[in-house]
Amino acid sequence: MKSIYSYTKKIKILVASRPFIIFIFGFICGFIVTVGGSLLILTKLRIIGLGDLGEWIGALATVFAVIVSLYLARSANKPKLSIERLPCKSGPSHRKYDFEIVNCGTGSANIRISLTIDDDFLNLYLLQFPERVVREVGRLNLFQVLNSAIIDNSGAEISYDRHFISPKENIIVTVDVKKIVNWLKSQVESGKGNLEIVVQDVDGIEKKEQICDFSFENKESYVKVH
Repeated sequence: MKSIYSYTKKIKILVASRPFIIFIFGFICGFIVTVGGSLLILTKLRIIGLGDLGEWIGALATVFAVIVSLYLARSANKPKLSIERLPCKSGPSHRKYDFEIVNCGTGSANIRISLTIDDDFLNLYLLQFPERVVREVGRLNLFQVLNSAIIDNSGAEISYDRHFISPKENIIVTVDVKKIVNWLKSQVESGKGNLEIVVQDVDGIEKKEQICDFSFENKESYVKVH
């Protein structure tokens, strides 16, 4: 049942995506051009009459107009996301950074917020797990720690579930980098990497913002803000 739900959800996201709409739009344009050209040829060969041609072109033009209207209506109500780092209010020892996520568009945004770590450090972390199953568990643990470090104004963890932002509205989240670095130091003896915050909408469009670089060795660590 879960797999069916996941498959249905993927289909809905695909149908709502911009590349799929462009593909359908191009297919219809190509179809109209092909059919229109064929009808003109058939008319010149006197296989069909001019009246039939007019009816065909009128019908195709109506379909084309409806598709264009629907596409423009949908495009006019699209969300437009931006991420901005806010001035740091906490001291260096706290290592908490605030980010404002704004929907500048005219449509509601359905987003998911997450943190990512660079591939070099991720591979370094996963090297300690030789077995595939254990490695996947380690990857999941890292994912949970990263996303548990995203908190709201009250200090509560931000759910990985989707969040809605109305047009011209915003939400502010805080990333507790100290929590992440302390956990990583307990897992890897030394290393360096960088963190990013990622906001993804239902169309799969991502907005990213660099959070910081980090490095630790022999239990000493530093965090450098870009």
